[in-house]
Amino acid sequence: MISFVIDFKVTGEYGMNKLYAGVHWSVRKRQADFIHSLVTSTLYMNKVPRKLFKEPVKVTIYYNSKLDIDNHSYLSKLIIDGLKGYLIEDDKRRFVTSLEQKFYDGEGIRVEVDKIFSNDMWRSEQMKSIMQREKESCYICGGRATEEHHCIYGTANRKLSEKYGLKVYMCPYHHRVGSQAVHNNYFVDIRVKQAAQQRFNEVYPDLDFLKIFGKNYLWGMSMRDLIENYQTNINQSEKLHKKLIELLEYNTSVTAAYGHNTGGGKGSVNSKVERHALKIKETEEKILALEDKIYIVNKAERVLNNKEKEVIDLVKIYRNKVSRIAKILNKDKNYIVTKRNSAIKKMEDYICTKN
Repeated sequence: MISFVIDFKVTGEYGMNKLYAGVHWSVRKRQADFIHSLVTSTLYMNKVPRKLFKEPVKVTIYYNSKLDIDNHSYLSKLIIDGLKGYLIEDDKRRFVTSLEQKFYDGEGIRVEVDKIFSNDMWRSEQMKSIMQREKESCYICGGRATEEHHCIYGTANRKLSEKYGLKVYMCPYHHRVGSQAVHNNYFVDIRVKQAAQQRFNEVYPDLDFLKIFGKNYLWGMSMRDLIENYQTNINQSEKLHKKLIELLEYNTSVTAAYGHNTGGGKGSVNSKVERHALKIKETEEKILALEDKIYIVNKAERVLNNKEKEVIDLVKIYRNKVSRIAKILNKDKNYIVTKRNSAIKKMEDYICTKN
């Protein structure tokens, strides 16, 4: 939300009653130009960035005047017109959906501009995508988008992504072709999937993403969970290996005692060996998958650490530059002060000699 106060005392000149009484168009134009420039200068002085809201907004204006609350409508119109091109594209229904006028005890006119971006709005409008509004711009680079990407893809998941609006619009380079494309780069793909899961949780808080899509893509958020899961599977694999060795030793001893093995029935040693071998294989596959994930997370952490070092180095460089500039400015300032004092002294000496 953006909030600012316009330093302006409201009088009857800007009331609806005055307008009804009849005001010449030149006076209305002068008033409009004055309020527009006043709003723009106030935004600039409050260091509000000139950036248009992409979502519909709600405008609340607080007055402290003797006029009736509905008598401020003309002034509210002028204020909202002053926001055009700075915070809002236009005051049409698709850009400004709500206007409130209230009294308060503060100085001037207080204006609040807040975006309307609720989950109910997404559902009621039945948006094709809950991830992105602009079909024309690429989700990653902001360039011209010509292709549609389902964030969670696969035979069944593609339909679910379509159903829940988990799709974005991309340029060919970031979709299929380039090295940074979601279908060619694991890191880009997982970031998009994580963003989709987070957005799903925001829009559908009553639904379980894991139950619907069968996978949690936010695993990369916790390295400790990965290590614990990995260690658990390692321990399980070791236990299964020990059990397998015991069964094989038992089978060998039975064969040596009776001259044959124990058969292939459901409860036989051979069947137990096969089941344990299958469990070991599944566990080892999990371990390999976790090792891959741990490697990826470690690599990502190394990249982040390198980036952090680069940022720190850049900060040091810029600090040195700033300190050098400050020294130069201080030297120039001292030089100017010395020159000024010298000129004043010469002027005083000249006046004394004249007298």
